[in-house]
Amino acid sequence: MSLQPKQVNFTEYWREISNTLSCIITCGKVDRRIWSDRFSDVYELCVASPEPLHNELYDGIRSFLENHVTVIIEDIKQSGDENLISAYHKHWERYSKGSQYINSLCSYLNQQFIKKNKRTNAEYSYGDISLLEPHPNYLEIGELAYDVWKKLLITPLQKGLVEAVLDEIHRDRIHTGSLNHSVVHSVINSLSIQLLNEEDLRSRKFLHPSSYQEVKAEMEKRISSDHVEMLHAECADLIEKESFKDLKNMYTLLMPIKATYPLCHCLENHIKKIGLEMVESFTQENIHQQFVEAMLQLHKKYSTMVKETFSNDQHFIAVLDKACAAVINHKSPNQRFCKSPELLVKYSDSLLRKSTKALSETDIDEKLNASITVFKYLADKDIYQGVYQRMLCKRLIYKSSASMDAEEAMINRLKQTCGYEFTNKLHRMFTDINISADLTNKFVDYCKDKTPLDHSFSILVLQAGAWPISSQKIPRFQLPSELEGSVQAFEKFYETRFNGRKLSWVHGYSTGELKLSYLGKPYYVTLGLFQMAILLQFNEGDRFSSSELKDRTKLEDKEWNRHITPLLDSKMLVVVCLIFNPPSLFHFLLYKLD
Repeated sequence: MSLQPKQVNFTEYWREISNTLSCIITCGKVDRRIWSDRFSDVYELCVASPEPLHNELYDGIRSFLENHVTVIIEDIKQSGDENLISAYHKHWERYSKGSQYINSLCSYLNQQFIKKNKRTNAEYSYGDISLLEPHPNYLEIGELAYDVWKKLLITPLQKGLVEAVLDEIHRDRIHTGSLNHSVVHSVINSLSIQLLNEEDLRSRKFLHPSSYQEVKAEMEKRISSDHVEMLHAECADLIEKESFKDLKNMYTLLMPIKATYPLCHCLENHIKKIGLEMVESFTQENIHQQFVEAMLQLHKKYSTMVKETFSNDQHFIAVLDKACAAVINHKSPNQRFCKSPELLVKYSDSLLRKSTKALSETDIDEKLNASITVFKYLADKDIYQGVYQRMLCKRLIYKSSASMDAEEAMINRLKQTCGYEFTNKLHRMFTDINISADLTNKFVDYCKDKTPLDHSFSILVLQAGAWPISSQKIPRFQLPSELEGSVQAFEKFYETRFNGRKLSWVHGYSTGELKLSYLGKPYYVTLGLFQMAILLQFNEGDRFSSSELKDRTKLEDKEWNRHITPLLDSKMLVVVCLIFNPPSLFHFLLYKLD
């Protein structure tokens, strides 16, 4: 679509636009390409050269709506008095929805022409103009559609419609009613909203500004307060069916008289019900992803509803927040703790870790940003903090983060939400990683001047209070002789830089790369330091018993079992035989490299 103004033939453009309007107003299917073309046509007419054709377009749409409503009223009349309500309801539902679509199609006309020429109630109330002065009555296209409906259909049918509605209500009282309650409710709403708007405009025409509020209050009493019980009775059904248009009308009637509590209560229960049904439908596979995406979907859907249906009323925003918090922090009777904090952390971890999933940085950033919406509702943020710290610890130590920028951006989001104290340790962890990189480079230079190392060696120096690592739980371990020189060299280097600081080696988090040269061609494997120490013993012999390996590495049974099992499962080590020693009732496993 070209944005440059150009000469256009209004007749040709209008032929295409009117054909599309005929389909939209009856809620027919419109191809995406056709919709896009008509949107462009509206724009080009509004910016046409040498003179814009927005007046012609506005008049054409008004004539189209008038002709369409004229056809509708004839159809309703032909249905007969006994079917008047049903026929009205059928056409009103379709016409009101179609009008909203047409309003969207003509959004550029609304923004650039109608709103600039439309006079507001404030101008009539406080300005120097009067409604008695001649002035083009420009309405946004959606408003124009309702205005045409009121003038050409409601006005001539009003007496019959009111009598039919009252008759149906009477028949319901004596239990002989035949129509669905929502049909009658929809008709009443369409009439009531029109009456409120009409009387408000009429009071501004003829009365002094000091009388506006009194007239408005009286109208609200007659239309809403006097029938509030009937309106409240419909709330649960409308919420259950999610009839957004009818709910918007219901809100318009109940809000001025401060009677929206039943509507709020029904909405809160409905959101909880839908949310808990989502939770119960989760499968065990990727449950963290199901959980977060479902909660975001729930929040987005009803946030839109609160915004568009209830005008972002603070009471309804509070209801949404309360319902979302109840769903997100829900725990089943057999659970001691709510799993939501851990699931949310796992979701973030799956996005921040290196993965085979091809997600762009933009996609990752958007998903992480959206996850903060769920985080805000967590009741146990301390649990989230602890689990997040542990997973960040693993990503940083094992260099498994997909992007350090994404890591830092996530921490900043948490800080904006909960404050600096919440993320203080996380920031310190990042600082340690950056300082350690610089420290490793300086250590390498130091070794070049002293005694060069025969292998690469990098160090992470971590502050004890910032990382979820306890120095009291460090398992007993004998460092392999191949690494002792590197460790001693670093300790001397560190002491020259930071006199008085004590280093506690956490070997359980260390990894190393080994070159295997006994398989015909060399292979490189990355292992934990404990497993690496076990394999390095085989530089000195082909076979060792378990007791010999334990003695050489000083590993206790718990750590030994944990690290020998993967080596056996991967067939890097094999059991040659079992050696029994009956007097002591012990037996020994004899291992060899495969």
